[in-house]
Amino acid sequence: MNLCIIYLSDVCLPLARGIYHGFYIEMKYGKNKLTDEQLLFLKGVKKQGYATAVCYTAEEAIRKLKLYFQLKEYQEATNGN
Repeated sequence: MNLCIIYLSDVCLPLARGIYHGFYIEMKYGKNKLTDEQLLFLKGVKKQGYATAVCYTAEEAIRKLKLYFQLKEYQEATNGN
């Protein structure tokens, strides 16, 4: 099956932390809302193990990034071996 990505979030941090493979942030302004494509993209990457956020100010995005960076380094789940 071929998958063509027609959308990508405003911020993509390909740095694994905690249980996440990376972090995607969608920036919005005022009363703007996610488009159907944006919502579908964020839901899709979340199901694949990525952290996601929708931020309405730069300060909010910075706070969420700081929290993300505080997570421990990524460790793959193991089956006890």
